[in-house]
Amino acid sequence: MHKIYIIAEDTYGCDFLLRVVDRMRKERVLREELVISRCRHLSVLRNRKVGRVAKAALLDEEDDKVLIVVDADGRRREDVEKDVMPFVSDGVRSGGVDERKVKDVMDRVKLVIFSQEAEEWVVASMGRGFTDGKPSEFLRRTEARGYEKSDLPRYAESLDLWALRKKVPSFSDFIGALDDPRGECACSQDPSSPPQIYGAMWFDAPKRRRPHDPLTLP
Repeated sequence: MHKIYIIAEDTYGCDFLLRVVDRMRKERVLREELVISRCRHLSVLRNRKVGRVAKAALLDEEDDKVLIVVDADGRRREDVEKDVMPFVSDGVRSGGVDERKVKDVMDRVKLVIFSQEAEEWVVASMGRGFTDGKPSEFLRRTEARGYEKSDLPRYAESLDLWALRKKVPSFSDFIGALDDPRGECACSQDPSSPPQIYGAMWFDAPKRRRPHDPLTLP
């Protein structure tokens, strides 16, 4: 069983991802048996502390993999990567760690990038597609009860996991990062060139749900 340490950008993102992974395990979306040892919210961009946290998780706490999940907010994947991975590498090297250990850690650090933000999974599960603005703003405008960031974790129970896997790159990449010990995914990345950088372009909306299968908050 693989132990995975997740780093996300805020508390609600962590709660959301933990609930999503729990559903994946129960509904057998994942092939690998795994346990999330912890999800820690931490500012990811240009932050060397992320590297120090990853190093401690992999070398001291004996986790198998560290998964960093970050919002692109519409930026290019390459630009987000430049604002994350060099700083992670610098943080891993702090304290005089030898290069073999640096490579071992960086080989097991996986970066998953939302094209916008986590709410893109929610909007896609609703069968709604759009290319302008942030998904959270779309939810705020269209949900009858409105939308706040604190609502995000509750939507995890109503995501259409199988539709998301087929239609939304960031979701299939998240599965790939979790599901394989090498971090392979159904994207065009070369798994032999670590660290894996999983990116998401915006999506084509999945087929609209059947009338008897609505998206509802618990």
